Amino acid sequence: MRDVLPPNNQDSRSIRNIPVPPGRRHFSRSDNSGQTGDESARRGHGKFFWTFGGGFLVFCSIAGFLMTTVFAGAIVTVSPRQATVSLPTSLVSLPDAPLGQLSYETVTVSGKAERTLASQGETSSVASAQGTIVIYNAYNTSAQKLIANTRFETPDGKIYRIHEAVVVPGGTRKADGTLSPGSVSTVVYADQGGETYNIGATRFTIPGFKNDPRFNAFYAETQGITGGMSGTRPLVNEAELESAKASMEKELAESLVASVPSAIPEGYAQIQNTFIPIYGSITIHSAGEGQALVSLPASGTVAAVRLADLANMVAKGQVEGYGGEAVTFLHPEEIAITASTEISAPAISERLTLTFSGASPLVWQFDPEALKQALAGKTKAEFDSIASSFAPAIAEATASIRPFWKTAFPENTKKIEVRTVRN
Repeated sequence: MRDVLPPNNQDSRSIRNIPVPPGRRHFSRSDNSGQTGDESARRGHGKFFWTFGGGFLVFCSIAGFLMTTVFAGAIVTVSPRQATVSLPTSLVSLPDAPLGQLSYETVTVSGKAERTLASQGETSSVASAQGTIVIYNAYNTSAQKLIANTRFETPDGKIYRIHEAVVVPGGTRKADGTLSPGSVSTVVYADQGGETYNIGATRFTIPGFKNDPRFNAFYAETQGITGGMSGTRPLVNEAELESAKASMEKELAESLVASVPSAIPEGYAQIQNTFIPIYGSITIHSAGEGQALVSLPASGTVAAVRLADLANMVAKGQVEGYGGEAVTFLHPEEIAITASTEISAPAISERLTLTFSGASPLVWQFDPEALKQALAGKTKAEFDSIASSFAPAIAEATASIRPFWKTAFPENTKKIEVRTVRN
């Protein structure tokens, strides 16, 4: 009997000595922790899954937060009420018309033309300073006529006068009750000649209104008044001066007329045939080297009507059930308003008979900000009743809220957009 088997004994069947076929061999290595490669891979996949999943949840949370806050909002699309009407054959308009009649207001533009002429020496001269002022009516909504030679006084007592009567439009009452002053510009002349009446930007009072409530509410402003002199000035040929004057007046008339459309306030329409140029006095100064600079200031006044007032009168006469709501014309650019006779007086302060051409439907007005305020924080189910409260101005309205799952309008009115659709 042997106590020890030889190493290569064929009968030895220890599991370590069982041969494994080459095709079925599988090797696995352990890391320092004792885990096999398969176990490590499974743990890595699990860690990736939880990391990815957690990141995705964070992303969804941030996206949801942004959708419900930063990108949240509402769009309200409104179709205002409209009505087809015909313009009247003619209407009478006055500068300060009583209730129920059509008023017109005046708009003034100003400018200056210059020419350089040959100087033929010097001559003694005394010239009065002149320039353009803007007169304001912050007293009430009624127009105020100022007669020719009305005085305007600077803070240091210098007196200037207008040579032609003007009508200062009434102010416009704002929604908050404050008055936006009406204004008109015209040319003023110093009461005396000399350089001391050449001034820069300043403000004037009207002495004729002293001890009257209008004194503090009617005033004028200028950016500068020049041309005053006492002494010598360049002497120019009279025929050349008259020719230069005619040329400057033509230039000023054309340039002032061209500037009128941009000066007409929003919501107003110009009345054709009412433009009146007012020319100042020529001033002559040395331009050096035997030259004289000839200047001519001018202003132009034109009448304009408020389209909302005209639309209101048309609606009263033609729209059944009209209750005085705010209306205007859908296409005001299609309407031409003309004075039946051309104005000849230098100040527009008379009765005008107006004729009309063109056509435009009426469109009712509503306040988009008031609609936003009414909708803020309300549910979408309340939308129809809120929109109906703006009748008859709003004929139809729709709303969309984002994100789609929100059922209420934002509390912040800045996140509510109102879009007006007109045909």
